[in-house]
Order: sequence, then structure tokens, then C-alpha cells
Amino acid sequence: MEIAKLSQNDDLLAVIRKCNVNFRQLAWFARQAIQKQSRIDMDDVSEEIDGITQTLVELENVILPQMVNDAVDTKVPVEVAAQIAAVDIPQMVSDEVAAQMTVLPVGSYLMTQTDPAAIYPGTTWQQSDTVTTDGNVVIPLWERTT
Repeated sequence: MEIAKLSQNDDLLAVIRKCNVNFRQLAWFARQAIQKQSRIDMDDVSEEIDGITQTLVELENVILPQMVNDAVDTKVPVEVAAQIAAVDIPQMVSDEVAAQMTVLPVGSYLMTQTDPAAIYPGTTWQQSDTVTTDGNVVIPLWERTT
């Protein structure tokens, strides 16, 4: 870069002309430096972007699926067990079976070794007879009264 040198013998017009030349030279030099730095910075930025992209690909392909699998393996069974315990599924099944079990009407007969009132809560049964099988097993015959 060429700088016009000022001297003591320069008149006002020469000083102004030399200052204008110097300012133009400085502006041109600054523009060139900024453009050069911009290209250098762009190369660095591109390298950084490539590195970040590669890291994201590795995370996406290796680390994240492994983290998800680990979380699923450790947390899902615990959560399922907690939900089952909170809902009390065995009791729900028992209640539903009892609700859907058909209660025999009054006057119905049932062959069983035990009182059918244990099977059908809220009903009353009376043993009306017995039935003997071919193997000489005697089974009580119950009639529902209420």
C-alpha cells in the first residue's frame, strides 16, 4: 500500500489531495482485508459446520438410539408395573368376571358339591335331591329359592 507523505512545504491543496489519496488507499486496503478475512472465516465456518454435521449424524445413528433403548429397557417395565398396580388390574378382572357372570333365575337347579350361594353371592339355595353317577359318586342337586 502506498501512502502519500505529507511534508512541511506542502500547501493546503497538496495536503488535501494527499489526504484524499491516503484515505482512498486505506479504504481499499480495508475492503481487501475484510474480503480476505471473510474468505478465511468462511473456510473455518464450513469446517465447523462439517464437524457439527458429522457429530449430529453420529448422535442420530449411534448414541440417540442407544439412549432411547436404554431408557426403554429401564423405564418402561417399571412404568408398566406402576400403572398395573395403580389400576389394580387383577381386581378389575375379578370384578368384570363377577359382573358378567350370569345368575341363574329362581327355580333353577344346579349340581355341585358346595352350596351355590358361595358361587352366586346374594342368592339362596336349598338342596332338593342328590344325583348318583355311574361311579357311585353322589352329587347334591340344589334349587334356587331366592
